[in-house]
Amino acid sequence: MKHLKIALVALMASWPFGMVAAAPEARYGVVDRIPAPDGGFDYLSVDSARQRLFVGRGYGVMAVDLGSRTVINELLKADDVASVLIIPETDRMLVTAGGSNEAILMDRGTGAVQARIGTGKAPDAAFFEPASGVVFVMNSEDESATIIDLKRMRALATLPLGGKPEAGVSDGKGRAYVNIEDKAQIAVIDVAARQVVKRLALPGCVEPTGIAYDAATLTLISVCHNGVAKLIDARTGADRGSVPIGADADGAIFDPQRRLAYVPCDDGTLTLFRLDARAKPYIVAVVSTQPGARTAAVDPATGRIYLASRKTDVAGKRIPGTFNVLVVDRLPPAGGDFAARIDRVLMNTPLIDGHNDLPWEIRDRMEKNLPLDLRTDTSHILSSEGVVGLMTDIPRLRAGHVGAQFWSVWVPVKKQGFEAVQMTLEQIDVVKEMVHTYPADLEMAYTAADIRRIHKEGRVASLIGIEGGHQINASLPVLRQMYDAGARYMTLTHSTNTEWADSATDNPAHHGLTPFGVQIVREMNRIGMLVDLSHVSSETMSATLDVAVAPVMFSHSSARALLDHPRDVPDDVLKRVAQNGGIVMVNFYPAYLSVERNRWEADRAAEQARFSSPPYGGLYIGQPERAKVAMAAWDESHPMPPVTLAEVADHIEHIRRVAGVDHVGIGSDFDGIENTPQGLDGVDKYPALLAELMRRGWTDADIAKLAGENMLRVMTAVEAASVKLRKAHPEGSTVTIAQLDGWSGHDKP
Repeated sequence: MKHLKIALVALMASWPFGMVAAAPEARYGVVDRIPAPDGGFDYLSVDSARQRLFVGRGYGVMAVDLGSRTVINELLKADDVASVLIIPETDRMLVTAGGSNEAILMDRGTGAVQARIGTGKAPDAAFFEPASGVVFVMNSEDESATIIDLKRMRALATLPLGGKPEAGVSDGKGRAYVNIEDKAQIAVIDVAARQVVKRLALPGCVEPTGIAYDAATLTLISVCHNGVAKLIDARTGADRGSVPIGADADGAIFDPQRRLAYVPCDDGTLTLFRLDARAKPYIVAVVSTQPGARTAAVDPATGRIYLASRKTDVAGKRIPGTFNVLVVDRLPPAGGDFAARIDRVLMNTPLIDGHNDLPWEIRDRMEKNLPLDLRTDTSHILSSEGVVGLMTDIPRLRAGHVGAQFWSVWVPVKKQGFEAVQMTLEQIDVVKEMVHTYPADLEMAYTAADIRRIHKEGRVASLIGIEGGHQINASLPVLRQMYDAGARYMTLTHSTNTEWADSATDNPAHHGLTPFGVQIVREMNRIGMLVDLSHVSSETMSATLDVAVAPVMFSHSSARALLDHPRDVPDDVLKRVAQNGGIVMVNFYPAYLSVERNRWEADRAAEQARFSSPPYGGLYIGQPERAKVAMAAWDESHPMPPVTLAEVADHIEHIRRVAGVDHVGIGSDFDGIENTPQGLDGVDKYPALLAELMRRGWTDADIAKLAGENMLRVMTAVEAASVKLRKAHPEGSTVTIAQLDGWSGHDKP
């Protein structure tokens, strides 16, 4: 009966290949103990909505109120309770009873029994398969699984498994996976066909027990009694390595919202680990709990972990008075209230956001003759995309403690040549007019010293960033004039290649920088304009780092190791950014943060193309209403996966681990994205992100670096490099793209 008993990872002196040690900033611990009656609890399941813990013990099921921390009633008496399973999005739960060989379906609010369903011999673990609405019950003596139809409340079939089943898990899409203890393998079940279709080997695993599934990386986590948790590719069965765990580990739980695996051990340890986008594990925390605490449940709403603890004597007999439910959660670091600490940090350090697209929203409303008063709440005003409300206004900038903002003067890539140059100048004027309109709140800034002075005076320092090299029309003189007009960074490309640099989201044309592109980077270093590598290809990132003599920046990019998207920054580049002295400012766009959201976005785009793909393709081409109805039906059956503030924090922490705390910042992309992570819907929410990092153990000095000190250091270094380069090279280069690359910028070869 080892199904829910979560196995825990124990830190060991030597790590297997690919394993990353625990991040020192992640701090978890036992925060509470809920007394249990003599006899203790064996099996746990959390009801977030009711804030109740349903617990099984040898002779029945009880409900524990998490608010009062007391047993409120005994819901069921049964012989040899082996598991308690809450059925999602219902009021039901299913209890397996080994003494009577049955599964008991009951209302978890009233305790009323709805059905008693016969199973095989010695029913043990149970798991829910949402795609078909059935429950699998593992029968250890019969070496089988009973499949129960929840709607009809009856057994559909008994499936032979060819070995002793210990625990199982569903991928949510019609496949189930069951650990076979005596064969050291995973049985793969086609749920619709009700048959085992494949068996996956578990090399190096002795007696596999608990199993969990990470949908983002398609990885099975199988806990073994010989001190490892095996990682297996659910599609191919390929061995993805292992995580070291402690003795007598019996199960695994995966929390998809926080991307954390939890494995508790009988030796009194609880280890949390996470898989990156390439399914490589790293330890997040190891918690000392209590010997015998190996049965666990996780509250999906709060992330709190509950462990049933029962001490035994040398003969294995339970010791009365030692029964507890241990509550494990993140520990606040020494230093007190988060809000007060954040206030202190941001009083001395300006919070600097590397990218905000409000100027384009202002332009859009000006062209439509629509007023926009930034002194009022703008969250009810739909963006130019018509999807969400605006994310920026002065009251929210104040509430978010924003000290400095780089305003993007983006121009669409379809605008090229002189038209792009003109529109860029117009957007620079939009920023300056915005600042002029609100002089009590905003002031233009051009240097790191300006930012510090303006912040001390209580206003938001306003800087300008050009978001795309197409906006200078392949001209070094235009680049210099943009600097003189106030631009302090330029993103080398936007969503398509320029004539001299490759974009991350276009087919490679130059494989990095052309000779003229190299000259652009050198001239930016000379004049003191920050080189922004967001949006560029990884080859362009590397080529730029090869020639840059001043720190570079990524104004709004995240970590590619956590999501393999070309808009994010790979680890090898992160290491080079640290060597260069640069900074990566983390983007808030959900599709650049979450594997599941990115896949959903891709699936939705494919479905849109399937319904209507002008000029000739699509099921409903030329029939917009039918296409709209079909898309609405798809949206209803495929809800958008949520992305949370915690996932932004995950990207920040990954960049910290690889590049160091001196090389990470914040670049929200507010008002340039159509949706945001939960908890980060506007410029007033930065303190919530900082508080999340404090909960993970970040010190005040760390938070100050992330918030603004790192960016100020980068700006100061760029300014200092410019002073030296201007002294050595007083005159700016007038070389043309035709002279260096051999062709005119707008007549591509």
